[in-house]
Amino acid sequence: MSKSWKVALVFVGIFLAGGIAGGFVSLLAARSFVRQRGGPTEFAIVHKGRFHEALKLSPTQKTRIDAIVDETSEELKKVRRETGRLLQSMETRISAELTADQRREFDAMQQRWRDRRGKLSPGGSDVRGGKHPAQPGPVRPGESRTP
Repeated sequence: MSKSWKVALVFVGIFLAGGIAGGFVSLLAARSFVRQRGGPTEFAIVHKGRFHEALKLSPTQKTRIDAIVDETSEELKKVRRETGRLLQSMETRISAELTADQRREFDAMQQRWRDRRGKLSPGGSDVRGGKHPAQPGPVRPGESRTP
């Protein structure tokens, strides 16, 4: 093999290794983002803290804006519950189409997904309404965990 082909193969190898490493780093960053994001309750706490601190709200504004944020948080909870119902319906319908062996594998796949979701979103609620173990992420500068 000529020297130029060897050099080209080395560059291709380096490029592929960089792509694979970048993929893993992106995956870790996405998991971290999901962990810190939390669920609808965390949404309300974080947003209230941000608004109170950054906007220097009057007591009347705090009361009105907190009500808006709480209302939005409740709507988000409803959307998550509805999403859970839709996913459960999909799983039931898919399961009905499978053989016994496929159904066992499908059930195992679903359990792995639920286990993984529990690890990615501590403190948030599962789309089916179940709670994950509470492990709140760090408080970012300018944020508060108390309303």
